[in-house]
Amino acid sequence: MHDDTESFLAAFKYASHHNAILVLGSNKKYLIKRKLYITASIQGNGSTILPAVEGLDLMRILKDDVVISNLTIDSGTYRNIRVESDRVKIIGCNINSSKGPFTILIHGDFLTIVNSTITNHYKKTRNIALFSKKPIVGLSVRGCTIVGGVYLANTTFGFAGNHRFEDNTFEVDFTHAPQTFAAGQDAFSFHGIKNVHFLENKIRLTNVNRAFKISDIHGNPNPDLTTQYTSDSITFQKCDITSSSINGKQLFDLHRGSGSLRLDSCTITASGHTVIFENKTEQVLSVPSSLEVKNSVINFDFRLLYFRCTPNVKSKRTSVSFLNNEFILLPAKKIKSLQRSGQAKIIKNNYLFGVHNLLCFQLTRNTLTTSTVHSGLEQSTFAYISNVGNATINSNRLLGSVLIKNNEPINTFVFTENTVKKARNKETIEFTAESKKPIMSMNNNKTIIINQ
Repeated sequence: MHDDTESFLAAFKYASHHNAILVLGSNKKYLIKRKLYITASIQGNGSTILPAVEGLDLMRILKDDVVISNLTIDSGTYRNIRVESDRVKIIGCNINSSKGPFTILIHGDFLTIVNSTITNHYKKTRNIALFSKKPIVGLSVRGCTIVGGVYLANTTFGFAGNHRFEDNTFEVDFTHAPQTFAAGQDAFSFHGIKNVHFLENKIRLTNVNRAFKISDIHGNPNPDLTTQYTSDSITFQKCDITSSSINGKQLFDLHRGSGSLRLDSCTITASGHTVIFENKTEQVLSVPSSLEVKNSVINFDFRLLYFRCTPNVKSKRTSVSFLNNEFILLPAKKIKSLQRSGQAKIIKNNYLFGVHNLLCFQLTRNTLTTSTVHSGLEQSTFAYISNVGNATINSNRLLGSVLIKNNEPINTFVFTENTVKKARNKETIEFTAESKKPIMSMNNNKTIIINQ
C-alpha cells in the first residue's frame, strides 16, 4: 500500500496557509507512517487513515476551531490523539486505538465530539477513551459510543468543568486489568471537576472497581491537602447504569473532598459492589456536601448507602435525601458479608442505609422490595442513623427496623406514614443504650409482621 504521509503533510501545509479544508477522496484508505500535526480541518468523506506509527502519537491537533468529520482512524499501532487547541469538533468519526492506555488526550477547551465512536482496546491495564489532567472546560460528548473509561483530573489549580455527556453509550470492561481491591480500576474518575451533567446515557460496566470516583483535586486522605478545588455539581438525569463486578468497590464514591451529587429518573442495576453510594469525607470543604437521589429505580445486591463524616461542626453541612425511589434487592436472600481480593477485612452488611455525623437525612416516598418474602431484610436493620441533626423518614414502604445512635443531642426525628414489614421480634425503632432521645414524631405508621 502506498505511503501517503508526505502528501498529507503537504496538503495540511497548503490548507493551513490558505485557511482551507483538507477534503479526502470518498471511501479511500490512506497509509500514514509519521505523526501528523493538524493545522486545518479535515472532511473525511468516509475515508480511513491507517496509521503505521508504532507506539507514538498519531495526531496533534494544534489549531483552534478545527473540524474533523466523517473519518475513520483504525490501526493497532499508534498510542493516542492529542487535542491541544480550543473549540475542536470531531463529528461522525470512528477512532480506534490499542497501543496506549488513553485514546484521546484533551488539553484544549470546548472540545465537541458528536455521533462518533471512540474505542480503546489497550489490555495491559485499564483502557481509557477520554483522558485529561489539564483544567479543561466545556467538553461536550453527544450521540457517541465510547468504549473505554473517562478520566478528567484538575492538577494545575485552575477551574475545570462545565462538561456535558448526552445520549451516549459507554462500554467499560476491565476484565483484563488486575482485579484487586486496591488497583483503582475505576470507569469514570473526576478529580477537582465542577458541573458535570450526564443526560440520557446508557452506561454498561464490567469488572470495574468503582463506577464513578469523585474527589477533590488531590484525591488524598490527608485533610491538610484539601483545597477549594472540590468536585461539585455532578448530575445524572434519565441515565441507565448497569454494572457487574467480581471485585467491585463503591458504585458511586464521593471520595475525600466531594460536593454535590444528584440523580434524577435513573435506572441502576448493580451486582458485586460493596455499596451503591459512599462518602467518607474527613476534610472541611469549601462547599456543602450533598447527595440527592429521586424518581429512580435501584437494583442492588448488598448495601445502598454509607455516609460518614468527621464529627465536627463544619463537616456537618452534609445532607442526604432519597425521594420517590424504588429499591429492589436482587438476590433471594440478603448477603451478609463480602470478601474482596487484595483486602483482608471482611465487609459486613449490617444495614442498607448508614448515615453518620450529617446535618440532614431524608427518606421520603420510597419502596424497598425483594424477590422473595423471607429475604432476611425483615429481620435486619435497614437504616442506621448516628448523630444526625435532623432525620425524616416518611411515606415509605420498608423492610426491617431503624437503629438510632446519638451521643449528642439530635434536633428532630420524624417517622410518619410508613408501612414497615418486619419480624415479630424486631422493634420498628431501636435506640442504642447511650443514645439521647430526640424530639420525635411517629404518626400513622403501619406495621406488618412477617412470620418466620
